[in-house]
Amino acid sequence: VVTVEEAYDDQVASGKVISQSLNAEKTVPKGTEITIIVSKGTETVSYMYTISLKKADEAESGDIIIPDGVVQADIILEDKNENLITSWTKQDVQSSFTSKKTDIEGSSSGVVRVTWYKFVTADDGTTGIEEYKKDTFNVEFKPQS
Repeated sequence: VVTVEEAYDDQVASGKVISQSLNAEKTVPKGTEITIIVSKGTETVSYMYTISLKKADEAESGDIIIPDGVVQADIILEDKNENLITSWTKQDVQSSFTSKKTDIEGSSSGVVRVTWYKFVTADDGTTGIEEYKKDTFNVEFKPQS
């Protein structure tokens, strides 16, 4: 009687035998229970990240605080190797901004890079938006269920 079990293994290719309950080339009586473990390959873990930008008086632990006077932000989410995961451009952050990115693979941490923008008034009275400053935040991703 052969029982086949599967397990993830970083070293053994998917579909190949990782181990067996009896030594190879051993003769056993008919009806002997034999268990083989077959590789499912490397386990892929997916992560998610929820970005939350809030004003200081509304922020909770883990939130990125929006600097005073900032009205807009360009936001880049990268993995720990600085590979782009996603970006949000020209986001209105006068009150708050929240978004979720799912199906992040290969990294359990990353970096958020934010370019902040403020309204400005020129000497001639015209208004516009200009870059205020750039910030970088190290972040941890959560395993996706």
